[in-house]
Amino acid sequence: MVVASLPVLCLQNIFNHLKYNDFYSRRSLVLLNRYWCISLIPELWRNPFYFSLKTSNQVKLINTYLKCLPPNVREDLAIPCCLRLPTAFDYPYFLQEFEPDGIYKFIKNWVAANTPGNYVEDRVIVLFGALVENFIANASNIQEVVLFWDQPLNMFNFPSSKTSLSQIQRFKCFTMFNDSIQQISDIFNSAYPISQNIHTIDISIYDYKITDKSRQLFENLSQLIRHQRSLKSISIECREPDFYPLWKSIFLHTDSIREIEFCDIAFSKRFPFPLQVLGSFIHLKNLFIYDCKNLSFGPRKISPSAFQKLCSFHINHCEGFPMEFVKFVLSQSNSNLNDMRYINKEVSVEFIGLCSTYCTNLTSFRAMIKKDQIPSILNLCQQCKGLKDLSVYDSSPYPYSDKQVADEDGNEFLEELGKVLPRKLNCFRYQLNWSFSPETLESFLTNCAARELRILDLDSFKEFKDEHLEIIIKYCSGSLEYLRLCDRENVSPQCLHRARGVIEEIEFQNLA
Repeated sequence: MVVASLPVLCLQNIFNHLKYNDFYSRRSLVLLNRYWCISLIPELWRNPFYFSLKTSNQVKLINTYLKCLPPNVREDLAIPCCLRLPTAFDYPYFLQEFEPDGIYKFIKNWVAANTPGNYVEDRVIVLFGALVENFIANASNIQEVVLFWDQPLNMFNFPSSKTSLSQIQRFKCFTMFNDSIQQISDIFNSAYPISQNIHTIDISIYDYKITDKSRQLFENLSQLIRHQRSLKSISIECREPDFYPLWKSIFLHTDSIREIEFCDIAFSKRFPFPLQVLGSFIHLKNLFIYDCKNLSFGPRKISPSAFQKLCSFHINHCEGFPMEFVKFVLSQSNSNLNDMRYINKEVSVEFIGLCSTYCTNLTSFRAMIKKDQIPSILNLCQQCKGLKDLSVYDSSPYPYSDKQVADEDGNEFLEELGKVLPRKLNCFRYQLNWSFSPETLESFLTNCAARELRILDLDSFKEFKDEHLEIIIKYCSGSLEYLRLCDRENVSPQCLHRARGVIEEIEFQNLA
């Protein structure tokens, strides 16, 4: 069969079209034949600790890795004889995404399963150290390190780390202030002399008190950022006093950084963060600002070429965000901008009009809207012919109201929207509790290219009933891949069963 000997690149494309966390479907491909197995085993084992495996399968995974330990190490650890048989592959060699937290959890379950009633934490730490050292010694292409919470050891202290961890491209750390913060600080300190080719740094450190230890941690993190040769993406979540030492190091990479993300930073009211300095990053393509406070904008000291390469611009839940900055970015990025999100309570009527004027190449648009902005949204859909993703959110109230009746009548809006939606639209999120009848829904799906829709999200509409679902079945069966609704209250089990037969995935916001 031709399919049995497809080129490796084709097999990898097939493999990558499966959901990343779908271990069982991926494993079934590996078992098809010997050629597929040899070709795809490296992909399956690049980070097996990411998968949500049953405890029994976690135990089997650790069994496999224990078999890969050197014989003298297995003997020193008193590994059972049944785990001293050779394996088909050198599995540690394939590891590309190093996540110590996942490894530690799997080992804990292995120890609990193999020593019932006699669980010993010291045994977990010893096995963890042995497996991590073996990964560091044998993995040929570790591209990512992800740190969560407690870190029992510093992987950068192993002798082989100077080779195996020197080509890391992504470094991520998500933790909070606790007794292990010193260990995280030491990891940062050990990492920067070894790992200087990192492209992406993603740091989230929160719920901590500012102490000498925390200051040292951020100084070491600053060193890690400063020593990168070609940093392309930076994401920071921390307290404001610790942000500015990091920012000094980030600002050394104005020529290389393509993506910046700030998350949950409450800047000082007295000294708000000046957004115009972001214009110094001349190759910036993605700018994401989430849940931040006290930002300012003054356009006087900003380069005429600032933001002209910007492709994605997200502003989510930023209190008092300066609209002048949004206007400036939209006018500068112009037709390059294809992904715009503005999820803020303060909704400007002018904003959507500016998007229609400057950013006609948008493929994704998400924004909070009010009733008086309906004409602007309709005009945006007419101007942006390549729009593939449209999401509209209710600006009042936010978050979602507990009211069981609709806030507004959405019939006219939905019917008119169906007439102007671009034919390429494949994702529509109607995050409005504005009521609409089954007849209006049918008119909407008749007028728009319903067969092109792959994602339909109506999870804020609380009056959704069987009659609405029957319309979706009629027009979207076989093509719609994901449907999200508010709750099951007004949907019968029989109608839901029919829908699940023709729609790949149906999810409810409220599971009760």
